[in-house]
Amino acid sequence: PPRTPSDPDLFSLPAELLLAIARRLDVCSRLALGSTCGCARLLVVNAAVLEVQLSSRAAGLLYEASVKLQVRKSDKPLSRASHAMRVKGRVLPLYSALHPESEKFSLCGEVSLSDADGGVDVCGTARMRRSARDESRHLLPVGLAPDCSCLGLSDGVLSAAPLAAPPIAPPPLRELPRVSLKSSLLLLDLSRAQRVCSLAASGMARLRTVRLPPSAKAVCLEACSSLADLRPTDGCPDLLSLRLDGCRQLRGASFADASWFAASLAELDLSWCSRVEGRDVAALLRSAMSLRSLSLRGLRLGGLLEASEQSGALPRLSALDVGFSSSIGSEAVLAFA
Repeated sequence: PPRTPSDPDLFSLPAELLLAIARRLDVCSRLALGSTCGCARLLVVNAAVLEVQLSSRAAGLLYEASVKLQVRKSDKPLSRASHAMRVKGRVLPLYSALHPESEKFSLCGEVSLSDADGGVDVCGTARMRRSARDESRHLLPVGLAPDCSCLGLSDGVLSAAPLAAPPIAPPPLRELPRVSLKSSLLLLDLSRAQRVCSLAASGMARLRTVRLPPSAKAVCLEACSSLADLRPTDGCPDLLSLRLDGCRQLRGASFADASWFAASLAELDLSWCSRVEGRDVAALLRSAMSLRSLSLRGLRLGGLLEASEQSGALPRLSALDVGFSSSIGSEAVLAFA
């Protein structure tokens, strides 16, 4: 029958009830719900989307099995960097994105988990989906556990486990593929992973696009040599540390607009980000009033230090690395100091 104005609407329900309903949906249904409208977007909680590139053989076996994702996690979101992380001639990092107590854990298939508040979250890996853009690319929706606040992907692995009731006989275990995320991950979307505060994904050689979680505090994407596009979610207002050393393909457009809220940023490392120039980060630095450590090693700075010195920006800066930078003279460094 046709609807009448008096019929109840989904979004007329109390917010806490809507959230409880959404958390009980499977991961793909949650993501689909969140894409319908702006109101529904807020209901997608603690979900991630990975896009990987696989060989036809590995993809065929993974489609006939339940995808198993092994990464590192911790319920402690942030830790101070230790002196063991010091590299000779470089600025000592302030924070470590991967907590020392992180441990490997596996997600295989979707399960329902209860949290301390009595709510229920559907977590785990959904069935892999083929990307519409390229048949060699595959999307993996993942529901993250409520206690996952520190996420490490650098030694992550995709593998497979036979389905409980497969439509065909599962392949022998020796044939099931193990695929490193370092060599296969192309896209990482954590824009709906509200509880993730720390992300460590160094050395991901094929990673091209990253959408950071809205609650990000420490992010380390060092040596992601193919990373071209990095975007914050809701400005990442709590971000303390952003380390991007060696992201040589990172475009300056990732910092050129006003999408970053950098008031809390204490540490920024853009060393050897060859496609980023001084003017690209000028707006970001003007708002980074809490910045204490800045590494611009190997960049073309083009008057950035002079402009920062004249405007009185970076009042708390205590460590600066501009080694091997071009378009900068000793006078500018001394005046800035």
